[in-house]
Amino acid sequence: MSIEYVKGVETFIKFAITNSMVIDGKIRCPCEKCNNCLFQLIRDAIDHIISFGFLQNYTHWHYHGELVMPSQSGQVGPSHALKTRRLGRKQKFKVEVNKHGQPIGEKAQKFSSFIGKLARNPQVTPLTYHTWKELPQTYKDDVWNRVK
Repeated sequence: MSIEYVKGVETFIKFAITNSMVIDGKIRCPCEKCNNCLFQLIRDAIDHIISFGFLQNYTHWHYHGELVMPSQSGQVGPSHALKTRRLGRKQKFKVEVNKHGQPIGEKAQKFSSFIGKLARNPQVTPLTYHTWKELPQTYKDDVWNRVK
């Protein structure tokens, strides 16, 4: 393990503590094992990143407070597309969908990440419900209003 790697981990942790949600001393762990799905104590997140490695495709730290820059292309996708916006922003983008309504194309990952954030945000979808089916319709309606 190189000194540069350890310094990079330290830089990331400082950024995450300053810019993202820290709950009871825990942050989302971006190691290969936790995949940003589990919250770990900061010292444990450091150990995980060093032991299991940092998620290779996690180059934009959106779960840890890095802002998304709007697309400069100005291109519009096919006619059957969904509009969405980030929490707290009015930035909209089009998402192409296949005939089954599943997101495809270059914005699919961004859209899926956005939906995942909504699903894991306890202020939007309370964590007391374990499946989408259990979630009361009022919460589902709120999620839909944030997406469209």
